Amino acid sequence: MRSESNRGRGPSLIEGQISTGIINHTMWNSLKDILPGIAGKYQIKRTLDAIDVCREYRRLAPRILPKDSLANSFPKSYKDNTLTIAVGNPAWAQEIHMRRHLLQDEINRKYGENTVKNVRIMITDEPIDRQLVEPIVPDSDSASQVDPDEGDSVGRAPAD
Repeated sequence: MRSESNRGRGPSLIEGQISTGIINHTMWNSLKDILPGIAGKYQIKRTLDAIDVCREYRRLAPRILPKDSLANSFPKSYKDNTLTIAVGNPAWAQEIHMRRHLLQDEINRKYGENTVKNVRIMITDEPIDRQLVEPIVPDSDSASQVDPDEGDSVGRAPAD
């Protein structure tokens, strides 16, 4: 059945595709189901893998490394099975170096053996991008304990 706006022009593009079978069940699959195939087809799989590994570092760092690890380091890159972590000073390079095998093992457990064969630590003059740091959501008890004159534990400036 044609709508008034389509009167006399034949079936719409979508109606024609449905009737000819061009639109099939794959159109209704979730993006999660079809993205890996598309990534391989268009050669972006390595980029997506790098993003996953770098995000996994950010997820694991607070658990494996000292408290302020994400404020003092960031995943710089992942290429050729090497995760490169940038740090602002030699002390943080040493902290991460001592725990690199734990990071490597956890990432490999999630993404498969030999995903990360090497963890490279690089001391950089680049400022640690505060936007890369996951926001810390305070629980209801600690939110009321922030002193407005002192700022808070994630480096926000005192309230004016």
